[in-house]
Amino acid sequence: MMTKYKFLIIAVLIPVLMASCDKGIENVAYDSTVYIPSNGIREVAPLLGESTCQIGIYWAGVNPKESGITVYLKVDADTLERYVAVNRQSNFKLLPEKYYDIPETTVNISGERSLVDIRFKNIDDTFVGMDYILPISIESVSPLVNVHPEKKTIFLHLPRFRNQYEGRYKSSGPIVSDDSEIVSRVDKENADAITVNANTIMVEGPEKEMRLLFTVKNDRTVVVSALPGPEGFNFQVQNMDGYVSEFTGTFDNNLQRVWGVFDVWYQYVIAGGFNMYVHAEFRSWH
Repeated sequence: MMTKYKFLIIAVLIPVLMASCDKGIENVAYDSTVYIPSNGIREVAPLLGESTCQIGIYWAGVNPKESGITVYLKVDADTLERYVAVNRQSNFKLLPEKYYDIPETTVNISGERSLVDIRFKNIDDTFVGMDYILPISIESVSPLVNVHPEKKTIFLHLPRFRNQYEGRYKSSGPIVSDDSEIVSRVDKENADAITVNANTIMVEGPEKEMRLLFTVKNDRTVVVSALPGPEGFNFQVQNMDGYVSEFTGTFDNNLQRVWGVFDVWYQYVIAGGFNMYVHAEFRSWH
């Protein structure tokens, strides 16, 4: 009987305690803080021509007095100058205004965060090895709330451009010998393609030290070749006779890259002078 009464008492107390906790939380308030979570150096490779990246401005606090705030941003050359002096990064240079546009430097936040668009423009194939920095800081907030002192500035580092084909791919396909036997397969889920020039990407090949080049001609036809390898690794990569390698896909504005498939036919030579023949697909991958 006593056990029964204990359960009854607990059943009555739990809702009361939960209600008390809820009321307690409602009465608790912590000062608001505004910050940029991805503060510090963030590397960005802008797309040839025009592209957009986003930075997040966050507003933290519990039961803040304010229903919304306005954050004012600025391109902060002074903070970059201090950063360069302290960290001895003499190669960093302020990104010239001709390369970017920030449509909105006044940001209204009524929830947890707001995203700010940074538009890059006039990027051409000479944009290599620049070490440009675009420093963006929280200048002020209205009404007045705390700004996290160590998370108020982001340095967008732009060392190079990228073409529309750069990104991650999933590769698959057979590798066939002179005897028409499948000796291996191209099979990689995370094949990262890196920009070489405006129309060429580099991906890892199926052999050690092999770096394949895919060059897109007229937005469709693909020429397959390879970077020179170290001594003893001359693969003589070329398109397979009688077959056409192609790229098909469309540009995805959200991903800021093309989304499609490289359907490639190529051949190469391994040690001993043996030919290998490859038909592989490289599909865009997240």
